[in-house]
Amino acid sequence: AMGCVSLGCGGGLHRTNLVVPQDVDANAISLDPLFVSASFSGDVDSPVFWDGKGQDSQVLVTAKRGNDVLFVDAQSGQLAYRRGEAGREDGQLQRPNGIAVTGDIAWIVERDNRRVQLFSLPGMESLGSFGQDVLRKPYGISVIYSAGETDVYRVYVTDDYGPTEIAVGRNGKVKIFDVKLEGKIQVQSTAVFGHDDAVPPLGKVESIMADPLHGRLLVADEEAKLVRVYSLAGEYLNVSLGGGLIQGDAEGIALYEGDNEEGYWVLTDQGHRRNRFLLFARTDLSYVGEFEISGVSNTDGIAVTANAVGSHKEGVLFVVNDDAGLSAISWADLADRLGLRVSAPNTDE
Repeated sequence: AMGCVSLGCGGGLHRTNLVVPQDVDANAISLDPLFVSASFSGDVDSPVFWDGKGQDSQVLVTAKRGNDVLFVDAQSGQLAYRRGEAGREDGQLQRPNGIAVTGDIAWIVERDNRRVQLFSLPGMESLGSFGQDVLRKPYGISVIYSAGETDVYRVYVTDDYGPTEIAVGRNGKVKIFDVKLEGKIQVQSTAVFGHDDAVPPLGKVESIMADPLHGRLLVADEEAKLVRVYSLAGEYLNVSLGGGLIQGDAEGIALYEGDNEEGYWVLTDQGHRRNRFLLFARTDLSYVGEFEISGVSNTDGIAVTANAVGSHKEGVLFVVNDDAGLSAISWADLADRLGLRVSAPNTDE
C-alpha cells in the first residue's frame, strides 16, 4: 500500500458538511480578460504555465485532434509555435490531453496511446514514457515531488474507461505511479483507487490536482457534477466541492498557491451559455465565491500561477475558451473584486 508522501498528509480534515450558499448567481461577478486569443486549430484542451527557463513565460496547451502542443505567450496570448505530430513512436502524440510541468519537463497524457510521455522543454525532445501496461483511457494528470526523495515524483492519472472497456490489470479510475528520473524513467511502484465497486463511485473523470502541503487530492466527476476530495494515498475524505453549485460539467481544476500555505482552489463549471468558475479556500475548503470571464465560454482546462507575469505581480489565471483558444485574467483583479485576502508568496501586502 502507498503511504503519505508529504508532511501533514490528510490535512487534519474531518468529515465536513459544506454549506451550499443560497442564490449564488446574485453575487456572481464578471471579469474583463487580459486577452482572448485567436482561435487555434486542433481542439485545444488543457493548459499549464511554464516560466520559460529564463525566457518569456509561456502557457503550453494540448491540442487533442491536432496531436501537438501549443506554446502561447503568457502575456499576450499570441501563439509562438506548435510542437508534435501524430503517431505512436517516441516523440509522437496520439490525442494528448492532460499536461503537467515540473522544472523543464512536460508530462503529457496521451489518451489513444494509453501512456504518459515526458518531454524536455523548450525543445520537446522525448524522454520516454510509462503507463502503457495499466492505463486504458487516460485523461488528467497531477505531478508532485515525493517527500524526502531525489528526482522521484508521485504521478496521479485519471483513467476514464467506461462500461464498454475493460480495465487493464486492477480496475480503478485513478492510477498512482512513483516515477524516478535518473538517466531513464523508472516506475518504482503503482497503486490504484476509485475501484469499480467504490463507495461513492467515480463516474466520468478527467481533471485531477494534488495539494501536497495539505495532503489532498481533488478529482472532478463530470457525471456527479462535483469534485471529490481524497487523501494523497487515495482515501476518500467524505468531502466534495461544487455539489449543488455546478450545473454544467465539472471540468478544470487549478490551485492558486498563496503565502503561508494558504491559497484558493478554482473549479470550472463548464457551459456554452453559462460558463462559471467557483472559488474555494485552500485551507478549510470553504466556498468563497464565483465569477465569469467576459467573452469566454465552454471552458475545459484551466491553469493558474502565483508567479509574476509581466506587470501582474500576483499572478494570472489561464482558461481555455470554447475548445479553440486561450484567455486569462489578472489574479489581482479577481482578488480585488471578491475581496480575497491571500496574496502571492514573496509579495508585499
